[in-house]
Amino acid sequence: MPAVVLVTGFEPFGEHAVNPSWEIAKTLSGLRIGDAFVVARELPVHYKHCTQLLGSLWEEHEDVRFAIHCGVGRAGAIRLEQRARNGPYVRLDNQGQTPVGGVCAPDAAGRLERLTPIDAEAVAAVCRCSAIPVETSNDAGLYLCEFSLFTSLHLAKAPAMFVHVPPVGQPCPLPLLRDTVQRIVECVAQQLGNCGSALAPVTPTVKAHIKVGCGVFVTSPRHPGCVIMGRRLAAHSDGNPHGKGTYALPGGSVEFGETFEACAAREVLEECGLVITDVRRLATFDIIKPEDGYHCVVLIMAGSLADDQAEPVNCEPRKCGGWFWHPWHAPLPKPAFSSLQHCKDANISPFGASGGGGGG
Repeated sequence: MPAVVLVTGFEPFGEHAVNPSWEIAKTLSGLRIGDAFVVARELPVHYKHCTQLLGSLWEEHEDVRFAIHCGVGRAGAIRLEQRARNGPYVRLDNQGQTPVGGVCAPDAAGRLERLTPIDAEAVAAVCRCSAIPVETSNDAGLYLCEFSLFTSLHLAKAPAMFVHVPPVGQPCPLPLLRDTVQRIVECVAQQLGNCGSALAPVTPTVKAHIKVGCGVFVTSPRHPGCVIMGRRLAAHSDGNPHGKGTYALPGGSVEFGETFEACAAREVLEECGLVITDVRRLATFDIIKPEDGYHCVVLIMAGSLADDQAEPVNCEPRKCGGWFWHPWHAPLPKPAFSSLQHCKDANISPFGASGGGGGG
């Protein structure tokens, strides 16, 4: 029998009337990866039946080189799961059931978790030039996604990894998701070096892209002449380190189908826990930093607090060191994020007439 690469996706469940993981997996069926061929299967969102189907798949194919299980996750990025836990699985499946004892494998001999032997960090690093952010994760969600990964790792027939894809259109169309998942499969094959000499070197399937983001001046009559700033602790969602450790306005990437005003309001709520009104655009900057591999069109927005007494809360402590009010007429804290420095240099202000933007 020919060598096989297993790629699985899940059936629809909950709010996902169409599950992009299976829509992607089925298009990869028959794809040649070196001397192996992709075999794609749809997994049920049912603990017992999922265990049975995975067991039969591993038994049916004698020469499985590796397995990539796919499922739908949060919006924004593709996440490569590095570990799977044996439980507790308490969330009900499509049949309203949970596994016996709340665990995946009762015979796991005290193994609370298993780690993928695939170097997910290396795969993510290779794929970071893709149009969709690719990240690693250590929390697969304790539902059927993590359950399927633990099952395959526990069977220990061949290396396995789980890939969480975002819902379609959040922010990525299905063809782009499919191309990126295929590239991940190719990267894993090349890393493991067990799919024969026919596997060509992995080359980018998606060109580097321009990001569109926003920075938001948040004002309050309780803090006249001041705006909210914070210190960035994390890299961008696509792994680009540009701006890490700098002081910046609240803000982030514009999602597919989202207006600039909606993006500004969403980012301030997600990052600071604040609701803003009178959202408006002040300027646009085209920021190009070739040395950092960074090119972003940044919309500078402004908005006032809906509640004059509200204060910012650090809702994402892994990404921000904390929010504070800073007088806009005062010198910027150093180092300043590029778009914030552009605002200062161009005399952009949420408190009156100002310039209208510029280049990088």
